[in-house]
Amino acid sequence: MMELYFNRHPQWLRYYNCSFLSHEQWSERGQVSIPMGVYSLVSGVLYLAMYIPCLIVVVKTDQLRSLSCYKIMSCLGIVECLGVVISCLFTGYLFLVGAVFCSSPHVIYIAGHGDLAFWEAQCMLCVLLGVNRVVDFWNIPVLTALFEGYRTFLWFIPILCCCAYFVLFTSPPVFSSIKQQWFFDPYAGMKDVQRNSSAYTNRTNVYANYVTMFLLFIIYGTLIFSLYCKSRGSQSSVVTHVQRMVIIQAVVICLLLALGGVLFIGLQITNAPPIVVSASLIGYQISCGAGGIVYLIVNSTIRREVFRMLHIVRHIRRTDVVQRRIASNYTKSTH
Repeated sequence: MMELYFNRHPQWLRYYNCSFLSHEQWSERGQVSIPMGVYSLVSGVLYLAMYIPCLIVVVKTDQLRSLSCYKIMSCLGIVECLGVVISCLFTGYLFLVGAVFCSSPHVIYIAGHGDLAFWEAQCMLCVLLGVNRVVDFWNIPVLTALFEGYRTFLWFIPILCCCAYFVLFTSPPVFSSIKQQWFFDPYAGMKDVQRNSSAYTNRTNVYANYVTMFLLFIIYGTLIFSLYCKSRGSQSSVVTHVQRMVIIQAVVICLLLALGGVLFIGLQITNAPPIVVSASLIGYQISCGAGGIVYLIVNSTIRREVFRMLHIVRHIRRTDVVQRRIASNYTKSTH
C-alpha cells in the first residue's frame, strides 16, 4: 500500500506500529541465521552469474530476439533477476543481521513491495508465455498476429498496470527472521504482540495466486498434450525440434514458478513447521533464479553463445552450425 505510505503516512504508522518498543528492543527479537544467510547470498550470486549472460545472449542474437517467445522470456528473465536481488541477496543480508520488520520498517516495507511486484509480474508473464506457445504451436493465424513484431511488447502494458495496482493498493510481505520468511503480518512469530493478523493478509494476492496456478495448469497441460499429439504426426521435423526445445524451457521455468506459488500459498494459510517455511523460501528463490540454469542445460544455442562470450570455448562445432541453421529456418517460417 504505497498509496497509504506516501499519502496517509500517519495512518500507515498506526497500521505498522513500531513505537511500543525501541529500535534496540526490536533488533533483540530477531534471530540471526548464518546458514540461511550464507546460502541465500551464495545462491543469489550463482543464479545471477548464470542468468545475466543468458539474457545478454538473447538480446544480442538476432535469431532469438526476433522470436516473440524470446521477447517474453527476456522480460521474464529481467524480472526474475530483480526478484533474485530481493529474495536471495537482500534476504541473505536480513538473515545475517537477524532483522524483523520493525528493525528497518521503511526499507523492508519498500523491498516487500518490490518483491510483490516482481512475483506478480512473473506469474502474468508465465501465463502470457504459455498462451504464446499454444498459439504458435498450432499456428492460429488470427491469434499469431497478436504477437507479431512490436505487438508482443504491447502485452507488457497491462502487466505493468497490474503490478502498479499491487504496489499502490495492496499490502506487501515483510521479512521476519523469527519465521525465516516473508509474511504479510509484520509481527509474525511474536505471540505477545496483540493484533489482528488477518487484517494484514493481502487477499488480492491470494486470489491472484489461485488464478495463476489454475491457468498455468490448464495452459501448460494443453501445451504438453499438444506437443505429444503433434510430435506423433508432425511433417516438419525442423519445426518440431525447435518448438520442443522452446516448450521445454517454458514448461520447466513456469513449473518452478508454480512450485514457489503453491508453497507460498500453503505457508500463508497454515501454521507450517520451520522446515516447511525454509523450504518455501528456497523454492521461491529457485523459481526466481533457475531460469539461467534451464537455458544453459536445454538451449544449445544460448549455451554455446554464453560459453563463447565468456571465452570458455573458441571453436564452433559442426553440430552447432546445423542447430543454428535450424533455428534460422524456424524464424523465417514463423515470421
